[in-house]
Amino acid sequence: MCPITGARRRLRARDDTRKALGGARGIRVEASVTIARPVEEVFARFRRLEDLPNFMRGIERVDLNGERQSHWVMRAPAGLEVEWDAAIINDDPPARLAWRSLPGADVASAGSVRFQPLPRGGTAVHVLLQYEPPF
Repeated sequence: MCPITGARRRLRARDDTRKALGGARGIRVEASVTIARPVEEVFARFRRLEDLPNFMRGIERVDLNGERQSHWVMRAPAGLEVEWDAAIINDDPPARLAWRSLPGADVASAGSVRFQPLPRGGTAVHVLLQYEPPF
């Protein structure tokens, strides 16, 4: 197969996150952290997407394109920069926030963040992210 044709097919496959990330495809990342703040406050901080670069390494910029869509710019390995548009597909304050990348993304991605209040105060934050690297 011609390298250009192969690259085009890969880009088109990336447009459908279910196909690009289904089964064992893509890279899956899971992480949890406890934050000593009330669940409503923690959720609100994560929901302000444009503030994420202030506390999430590698994210250069998040521009809002309406209430549920955003444009992301991230620093990738080897100094590369990748960009994509994403849509929030589940916004359930203060329990869950989920998203997926939109067609045309450099990186196919989908994920969710769950926020769980803890009995003695604070919030457990559980992140599940799956993505297909651009290379």
